[in-house]
Amino acid sequence: MKSLVEDVSSLGIAIEFHMILELDPKESLKRNGIIIINSVMHLHKYVKETRGSLKAILQAIKKQVPTLLTMVEQDANYNEPFFLGRFLESLHYYSTIFDSLEVSLPRHSP
Repeated sequence: MKSLVEDVSSLGIAIEFHMILELDPKESLKRNGIIIINSVMHLHKYVKETRGSLKAILQAIKKQVPTLLTMVEQDANYNEPFFLGRFLESLHYYSTIFDSLEVSLPRHSP
């Protein structure tokens, strides 16, 4: 992110960058300009029906009123309330990845 700050600063735009690893639903970010939230492979670990739920995290993001929000998640349903459902979904997701690798790579490829 240092290079992003340097590139934007070279255009004469003042920028500050603060990485937050866990968003606390009770806190608000200080707003001295625009807020951009980038969530990559983060939300799938929150199950809908548990404490610390997906709904609480999404409400915390909404509370920040970001100017831009980007999210990247796997195309898999890991949000089942029961372990067996989550396990089967994971099994199907990863078996598809390994099947595609098996077809596209030589058999003994490192």
